Amino acid sequence: MERMCLGEASVFAYCLWHAHPLIQAWQKNPSDRFGWLALLIWMLPIAYDRFHHRAHPKEANTLLLALGLSLSFFGEMGSLNALKYAGLALSFASFTATITPAHALWLLSSIGWMPLMGWAGSHWFPGSILPVRLMIALTGAGICLPPLHSLKKKAISCPR
Repeated sequence: MERMCLGEASVFAYCLWHAHPLIQAWQKNPSDRFGWLALLIWMLPIAYDRFHHRAHPKEANTLLLALGLSLSFFGEMGSLNALKYAGLALSFASFTATITPAHALWLLSSIGWMPLMGWAGSHWFPGSILPVRLMIALTGAGICLPPLHSLKKKAISCPR
């Protein structure tokens, strides 16, 4: 298991704590149900990076962590949940092994698990909110994950 320094853990916990209205939205708002499933799918690149780079522990990306902290703080001060959720997304993203241009699209796809998607869906596509959420999360995660055929080649090739 990788170690996380106390500062990184504190910032992450702060962002996570201030995003607690997500849980209430997922439990009580019918258009936000299963947003947690979109979050789990969206987090696949983080899990993949942490699993495949465990031999080389890395510090969190401090820029993304600082931006996440700032957004979460200003969201708390202004009572703007959308900023809190964006701060949480940035703090999650700070734990990926590398930051590439594809990660910017992946970060934008975090909207799939946020209540803003439920609100937009209830107005524009009320019958298909969940499929749209999952499609956005899968697209975002798919951008950052390696192609399946490259994973099969790695799994098949064994030293003789």
